[in-house]
Amino acid sequence: MALADPAAVSHWSALNHHGLTEQAPRKAFVLTTIETAVPRARGAKAKQARGGYPVDGMVYQFIQVKPERFFGTGKVWIGEARVTITDPERTLLDGLSMPQYCGDFAEVLHAFEAPWAAWAYPGAAATRRVKVPTLPFSNASLGPRAISTVCSR
Repeated sequence: MALADPAAVSHWSALNHHGLTEQAPRKAFVLTTIETAVPRARGAKAKQARGGYPVDGMVYQFIQVKPERFFGTGKVWIGEARVTITDPERTLLDGLSMPQYCGDFAEVLHAFEAPWAAWAYPGAAATRRVKVPTLPFSNASLGPRAISTVCSR
């Protein structure tokens, strides 16, 4: 990524890339360890910049993490560009820790119910498929008890 180094496509953008959501994000979410060196906007442009930085017709939302939390990435081809992106497991962890960057908690839970065929990649243990149980509650009834039910499975 030319705007920040190191950087990786992450959160909602990675959910979409891995086929874990049907929703297409309006921004490109980028995980980085540095404070982005994008010029500060002033006036009316500053209000727009809080939601991301427009570059070449695309809005980029940078999410800063500590260097020890920058893991679980790999390189993939997207069109004619080779980019770094978070792997599916890291993307789901990001969704649980920062759901506001993944379309909110209901969208993250929906990602856990996505078809697991998308998880068949060379790093997977043998060819064993994991069956995900149906969640015992609806998205409308989320609460501390529901979250502990999901996390304890």
